[in-house]
This record gives sequence, C-alpha cells and structure tokens, in this order.
Amino acid sequence: MPGPGRIAVERLEGVGVVSLIGEHDLASASELSATLTAIVREQTQVVIDLSETQFLDSSVLHAIVRAATAADEQHGRLVLQLGTTSIVARVLELSGLLEMIPRAHDRQQAIQIVTLRR
Repeated sequence: MPGPGRIAVERLEGVGVVSLIGEHDLASASELSATLTAIVREQTQVVIDLSETQFLDSSVLHAIVRAATAADEQHGRLVLQLGTTSIVARVLELSGLLEMIPRAHDRQQAIQIVTLRR
C-alpha cells in the first residue's frame, strides 16, 4: 500500500513545477498550499505534475484552485500535467477542475501551454 505523499519542486525553463507523488489528502494539503503559494509568487508560470499522484481529495483540489486563482491574478498561468491513475483523473473530472484549468499529457506540452502568451 502506498505511503503518504511527497511534494517535489523544480524550476525548468522559467516555470515552477510542483510534482505530487503518491497519495495526497488533508495530511499534506497545508504543505501543498504553502508550496504552491511560494512558487506562484516566485514564478507565476506553474505546472502541477499529477502523473505520479495515486490519490487526492477535496482539500488538495482546493489548494490547486487557490493557486490557479493566484497565478491568474498575477497575470501568470497554471497548468495540470496529467497522465495520472484513473481514480485521480476521475476525481479531477467530477470536480470540474479540468474545465477550469488547462491540462497537458506530458511535461513538454505542459511547459508549452503554461508559457503561451494570452
């Protein structure tokens, strides 16, 4: 059984990439929120990589929505990198998040989308 989630941060091509690895729920939501707040302030162009996410709950979805709003307010952009397990994809679909936030299927596409001029 997978253990608690891990959050990894990278900076690539002027883009902040936050990867959620494993399972993420209320236990990791405050760390995720703080990480996303810091990276959006620093980079404004952000990719959230969910390709190794095995589970997420509504507290994590809320943190993602807040980060997307903050990026937008700073004239930046947030993109979700998918390629996730079917349960994560289903949660994102049911929540309506996929209609609100641009998505990509791999890192290269995510960086291209996030750096596009509006």
